[in-house]
Amino acid sequence: MASRAKPPRHDPELNAALTAFRSGDLARATALYRSVLQRRPRVADAHYALALILSRQGEPERGIEHARKAVQFEPSRALHHYALGALLRDRGDLTDALECYTKASWLDASLADCHTDAASILEQLSRFEEAEAAIARALKADPAHERAQVIRARIALRTGDPAPDRLEGFAAELRPIAEGDGATLARVLAWATLGDVHDKRGDAPEAFEAFERANAVDRTLQDAPPDEARTRYLQYIDALAGAFSRETAERWRDERPDDGLPAPALLVGFPRSGTTLTERALGAHPAVRSLEERPTFEATRDEMARMLGPEGRARPFHEALELLGADHLAHLRRFYWATVSEELGVKQAPTETIALDKLPIRIVDLPFVNRLFPEARVVVALRDPRDACLSCFRQRFSLNVPMSFFLDLEDTARLYEHAMGSWLRTREAYTFDHMEIRYEDTVSDFEGRMRALVRFLGLEWNDAVLTFHERAPERVSRTPSYHTVRQKVNTRAVARWRRYEAQLAPILPTLAPFVEAFGYDA
Repeated sequence: MASRAKPPRHDPELNAALTAFRSGDLARATALYRSVLQRRPRVADAHYALALILSRQGEPERGIEHARKAVQFEPSRALHHYALGALLRDRGDLTDALECYTKASWLDASLADCHTDAASILEQLSRFEEAEAAIARALKADPAHERAQVIRARIALRTGDPAPDRLEGFAAELRPIAEGDGATLARVLAWATLGDVHDKRGDAPEAFEAFERANAVDRTLQDAPPDEARTRYLQYIDALAGAFSRETAERWRDERPDDGLPAPALLVGFPRSGTTLTERALGAHPAVRSLEERPTFEATRDEMARMLGPEGRARPFHEALELLGADHLAHLRRFYWATVSEELGVKQAPTETIALDKLPIRIVDLPFVNRLFPEARVVVALRDPRDACLSCFRQRFSLNVPMSFFLDLEDTARLYEHAMGSWLRTREAYTFDHMEIRYEDTVSDFEGRMRALVRFLGLEWNDAVLTFHERAPERVSRTPSYHTVRQKVNTRAVARWRRYEAQLAPILPTLAPFVEAFGYDA
């Protein structure tokens, strides 16, 4: 997002706020901007700056509020529209973000970043001609704009099967960007796209090296979480699974409040195991409302910590679950559904439809789900562990703690071992209904698998599920599978790992038990 700010009007406090903002003293800048707004609540520059600061500090919703006010109070400023568009894009509101980018472009055609961001969204929505036009505008504004050059190559890769000489041209164009200086988004995307180019050429060693280089730059760019945080996360997974048993689950089932709330439906699995395909298909059913990667149970967990206070927060999570009494459970169940309702934009928990709550890595948190909702329905997406790990390693993610494992191949396998090991150890203990679905079975017998899932969810069949790719939603999360939502189901990604068998050799022993457990060919 652009961070330029309009030179302040003659207001000493506003001048001081901008100085603090430019120097990186965000705490002082925030205090000064808020002080300005107490005196002059319509100062668009202050709202714009607070939108930028809050987005950097992990408060995007509050940032959006200030960005909207900046646009409201000074609608002729292109950067205000651009800032609002960037925040809406990060939230997944792509249509609204595009509208903001369009307005910003009308006001200032020189904003190459704005044209490039618009092109990136249009590519995600498979509106390729519009994306190419936006890239042309970006390169007209700035012929050396590196990210625009990379996205131009990405669009070309997605819109056809380039001839060998064209692939060579892409490689020649991308390599100088990839080998440039500093940790920039353009370099990350250039290395990743270069990997895709080599993959299309059938050159697995070169492709794998490019994905490694992309991850190395991304680690610095996104300031990856430290090793200590990843170690604690694995310990959390193991402790939670280790403390869970059928006896515990049955006791929790007996403690469930009789509150008449609907049973949630969850879609989980190791990332890149077909959850997006499954969610999009089921989401096409008129009786399914889909939440894609929204922090519903995570917000409920935060509410649980607030309720239990210091004593509860001081305990390991699996022990804190035993502190929940009847009133706690009743409140947390209501809180979850209030969170879901807010995400769906409805006033109360849906009863005529099913809310499908998809977040893959939540598979490690299923004991928490079972504590609150022992009557839930859970769909577990499986995929050949070798394909799942390869796909995670080569994709781009926002680097929270679990996603940071995917920057390194052996770390990827390590997370798989803990996450899917927890599922194997606990899956017979849960009292909720669960159904495993393999990606390979889905793409080879799509209708059969979807009919089974629809029955599992207690719904009547609807043919809209089969044509899900024709109705890609306007709001999507930052999932690497965005490009699949307008494609017909195909088997191209099945057994892709075989091309990279030599590169995957270090992790194959780790994955071997799971290959066998989930019924794949060793």
